[in-house]
Amino acid sequence: MHAFNGWSDDEIRAITVPTLVLVGDTDFVPLGHALEMFNLLPDAQLAVLPGTTHMGVMRRPDRVLSLICPFLAEGA
Repeated sequence: MHAFNGWSDDEIRAITVPTLVLVGDTDFVPLGHALEMFNLLPDAQLAVLPGTTHMGVMRRPDRVLSLICPFLAEGA
């Protein structure tokens, strides 16, 4: 993880498939970074789970599924 330098803004803008940016509000990914990625992606949605860490996202399957299922259904 520490060796990964990330993607350039242009590389992120080049992602044209619908994308769901899903983070916890206390994630190790700062909310500002998630918002920046959301703004760079041409067809994105942003979901922030309250009271949730990065690993906590996996412990909230009810909330995650309530976001992912409609997102995936839109592309069907």
